[in-house]
Amino acid sequence: MDPGETDPVKTAVRELREETGYEGEHARVLGRVHANPAILTNHCHTVLIENCRLRHGLEQDSGEDLMTRLVPASEVPKLVAEEKIQHSLVVVALYHFDLWQRGIKVVGKG
Repeated sequence: MDPGETDPVKTAVRELREETGYEGEHARVLGRVHANPAILTNHCHTVLIENCRLRHGLEQDSGEDLMTRLVPASEVPKLVAEEKIQHSLVVVALYHFDLWQRGIKVVGKG
């Protein structure tokens, strides 16, 4: 979140649009973790935005060099297992998504 932002859902909607050009609906927090509690006090929120569609051009900040690659959700576990997805905060976000798919609610996800 940028300085002054307090709502992870609003931030996620904005970031999705700016960094990918996609917009969706039913945005909500699935979970949150402490990014590195040994030295930091921030949280990393997992936000699900459903039914996304490409609606805009990119508005990336200086230094952002991103590529959007769409894959079926069913292929994600294999990408993690093959270490093609290795970032710990992305892996935990995918775990929050897995819990959501199984109907398991994360306690205190706000």
